[in-house]
Amino acid sequence: MTTPAAQLPLITGSQRINTAAELLVKNPYDGSVVGHVAMGDASHLDQAVSAAHKAFDTTRRQPPHERAELLLRVAAAIKTHAADLAATIVAESGKPIVLAEAEVARAVITFTCAADVARQSSSEVLDAGAYAPGARHLAISKRFPLGVVYGMTPFNFPLNLVAHKIAPAIACGATIVVKPSPRTPITALKLVNFINDCGAVPGQVNVVTCPNELAMNPVHDARVKTASFTGSVPVGWQIKQQALKKKVTLELGGNAAVVVHEDADIDAAIPLIAAGAFAYAGQSCISVQRILVHRPIYQSFRDKLVGYVNVHIRSGDPNSRDVLNGPLITAEAQDRVLAQIGNAL
Repeated sequence: MTTPAAQLPLITGSQRINTAAELLVKNPYDGSVVGHVAMGDASHLDQAVSAAHKAFDTTRRQPPHERAELLLRVAAAIKTHAADLAATIVAESGKPIVLAEAEVARAVITFTCAADVARQSSSEVLDAGAYAPGARHLAISKRFPLGVVYGMTPFNFPLNLVAHKIAPAIACGATIVVKPSPRTPITALKLVNFINDCGAVPGQVNVVTCPNELAMNPVHDARVKTASFTGSVPVGWQIKQQALKKKVTLELGGNAAVVVHEDADIDAAIPLIAAGAFAYAGQSCISVQRILVHRPIYQSFRDKLVGYVNVHIRSGDPNSRDVLNGPLITAEAQDRVLAQIGNAL
């Protein structure tokens, strides 16, 4: 663990705000305290939206090269602090270190790709000459940033899924308020510190940790123009129903299947399927949840898969490099999985 058990502040309008209320972040593997994070309330969410709304008057006018340069500076900062970020992800989410390091590398790519997009023209030139009145005329279709974005992120990718909200917002000139998972807020707060240190406009990127009961407040705020949510299916559709005329982007849970045909190379497929199923205790929307096996090879496949998992899929301390299957995020999640196994049996 690299984060001391001291209070980490909210960040709104690039100002760091401590509150009387705090959130205790614990390591899901051993229960140790990772840190104390300031817990915001409705007024802090409103303050963050106000800061983003004010900053939008500046960010909407930023030339693309300035947005791209900011994004590249953030990518470089993530790369410089990769070891600390990976350690923080392990500490607060229980993600195995090899997967945490891969997530940090993906976040570098996310901001780099967003910089490429920022430099691309948002205009399209159209020939208006399809009908006589438009002969020898050209029309230009241009995209503009909507305004304030509200992003809600889950615990399982506390860096890169936050990056998925923030980087596109910066690239197009929007501003954003992020509510990270209360299970894994420290990584998000570290990221926005880097962003502000890299020269973001005050209020361009805001992070507020708050109780889930308050999460819908910005969805109902007229200053927020679009909401982006990654998480469970029921919550996602609740947001969609309550967002009224706002644009909503939902990335929800899956039920991923693998199909194994009788002519498949089983020995090559099994390590990939096992890793896809058990990595990070399956806490990913694209984890392997079902395997559909062609009947003639079913018995052989099953025996080889079980044998491979028993030997090669290590569980335990997520700081160990040979561990792929770390802890579930909470005791409640463990109880739920055990109940599902019991039902299946």
